[in-house]
Amino acid sequence: MRFAFYLAFAHIRHSKRYIILPLLAITIGVIGLLVALAVINGFDTELTRNIVGYNPHILLRGTVLPSELERIKSIKGINAVERMRLGEGILLFDGNYSVVQIQGIKANSELLNLESKMIDGTFSVSSTSNILIGSELSSDLGIRAGDSVTLVVPTIFSTSLLFINPMNAVKRIPLKVKGVFRTGMYDYDSRWVVVNRELYIGSEDLYGITLKHPGKANGYKKKIEKMLPFLNAYTWLDLNISFMKAIKIDEIISLILIVFIMLISGFGISNSLLQMVFSRRRQIGIMMALGASRNKIRGIFLIEGLMVGIIGNILGLGIGIFITYILSIFPIRLPSDIFYVTTLPINLHYSHIFMTCGFSLLIALFSSIFPARRAAAFDPIDVIRYE
Repeated sequence: MRFAFYLAFAHIRHSKRYIILPLLAITIGVIGLLVALAVINGFDTELTRNIVGYNPHILLRGTVLPSELERIKSIKGINAVERMRLGEGILLFDGNYSVVQIQGIKANSELLNLESKMIDGTFSVSSTSNILIGSELSSDLGIRAGDSVTLVVPTIFSTSLLFINPMNAVKRIPLKVKGVFRTGMYDYDSRWVVVNRELYIGSEDLYGITLKHPGKANGYKKKIEKMLPFLNAYTWLDLNISFMKAIKIDEIISLILIVFIMLISGFGISNSLLQMVFSRRRQIGIMMALGASRNKIRGIFLIEGLMVGIIGNILGLGIGIFITYILSIFPIRLPSDIFYVTTLPINLHYSHIFMTCGFSLLIALFSSIFPARRAAAFDPIDVIRYE
């Protein structure tokens, strides 16, 4: 084995012109894979943070007794359990209107994390006369913090009153815009408003739950359903399933494209090693005539391909990590009207490094198999006779 390593190193040193191109190919492939994974994970992290910041991590529907509520609160990892309301209505301002989704929370609620998302005014629903609206809704209707708006919502008996006296089927609530928030999610910023739950809008049997680790919401959902099987529980993943599917599709498409780039790098390694094999036919024939087995010849070229992969990995990982670091310090600006983030998000995880390293080494190793088998198939007598 030591002899094979020595010969492989000697071949690489004396065949630099065959090695440079596959080395560049594997290096560029590793850089591309690492940076792409960091960007994909960055977008996913930002999207998840925006969704989690505006939604309860778990939503319960049903009647919950005080004793049962305490049992839920006692589950380790649950930060808060609060009664909330969800409803629909129409927001009126200066002759313009928009259909909105209404979320009612208590004054000092821990369900939403919108304090850092406010772009105008303050986050406060301490009064039943206050309302918070999204940035897109604010822009569409021309509303600013401090403006007075009217919220039109159906009454409790709206269905029966609709045919008797349509004007009594709805109620008009004058409110003051306390603040404007921007989550970065167009669906939220253009349709959702937040009010004090004492306005008695929408369902009364809803409870929102916040978790210490939102990513484990499905596990907590199963615990709650096992504890109180009569309740309907929905996680933030269930409530935003279309967004999560879009994320997965984007990830799959991006990874498929990157895998093809890496496969092209593998073909470059295979092609260069084949050129090296045919340019060194005489040396290979002499080694075989002196007693080198076909397995040893095969091992030499497999080791060469692996060494190219290792060197390319080291260079690619070093440059790729440096690029992601620079992008995190000096982020690239993105148009806010197209993306839900203002800068290119970068989130490099150590698992990306291991995955990139392992995948590129496998590509390099498998790309070396055919050239190695071709080198071991030479007949030393014919090679020496005709070379």
